[in-house]
Amino acid sequence: MLRRDVLSMVIAGVVGCAGGRTARGAPSMIHEAEDFSSPVDGTSHRLLHAAVGPRPAGGYPLLLLLDGDTTFDPAISHARSLNRPIVVAGLGYGEIERDVIVARRYYDLTTKAPDDAIPRAAGSPVPRTGGRDAYVALLQETVAPRLSHLYPIDPTRMTLFGHSLGGAFCLHQLYDGEGPFTDFAAADPSIWWNGGELWQRTLAWTGPARQGTTTVSITTSGRRGQRPGQSAVDARRTADLRAGPGGRAVAEQLTKLPHLAVSYADFPEETHGSLKPVAARGAVESTLIR
Repeated sequence: MLRRDVLSMVIAGVVGCAGGRTARGAPSMIHEAEDFSSPVDGTSHRLLHAAVGPRPAGGYPLLLLLDGDTTFDPAISHARSLNRPIVVAGLGYGEIERDVIVARRYYDLTTKAPDDAIPRAAGSPVPRTGGRDAYVALLQETVAPRLSHLYPIDPTRMTLFGHSLGGAFCLHQLYDGEGPFTDFAAADPSIWWNGGELWQRTLAWTGPARQGTTTVSITTSGRRGQRPGQSAVDARRTADLRAGPGGRAVAEQLTKLPHLAVSYADFPEETHGSLKPVAARGAVESTLIR
């Protein structure tokens, strides 16, 4: 059972009121940022959230974005431009150091992987992996209940969005079939992670156990470039690790299953990085259409 009292949050830089009180009339132009420690493992996180539009009779649809430090702003801006009722939330770290964020993502969003299956520059430290279960618990036992406490959420319209490793995390959540999220949006999901384990799960999965239709939106980028400073050897090794089926193949496989509404979009002019805000805006639209 999800608890709503597990979290004592410290409000950081609050510029408005919670509980949906800002969303009775015109779309809110404010949001809240809450810094908190995970009751699961004590790690620090930041939750950004805002409601747009008046409260619907059945509650707001919810879009929760992973990598909230970079995905929340484009999503909430797009939601406000559409001016339709929705709660947009982003779960991030409140960090400014890219290396710190990269290291934390490698742990939070992944299953445990052997050192030789992790793309990295020669001589660089091996990132810690395998924290997915703790992050799942954080979402299910802390973040989702917190948002449901602050806003009247429609429990039948709760979308989880992730990019790259976060996209793979979302698909694992879909296949797990547990937790509050009813719909999923994955941008450039890392199907290759840990020897392509997600692809094997995709092939083995027989569809959602929950009643009703689950919406799955998958987007991919088209341009792949060598990272600045990356050697040719490292680039080749990374390409080899990331070879195999991608988001398109996953979407094609999922369309064969019952009780799924699957959409796929390719953005050939976008890079892996530039796809993130594009896909975050798209996730707003798929959440509203649901």
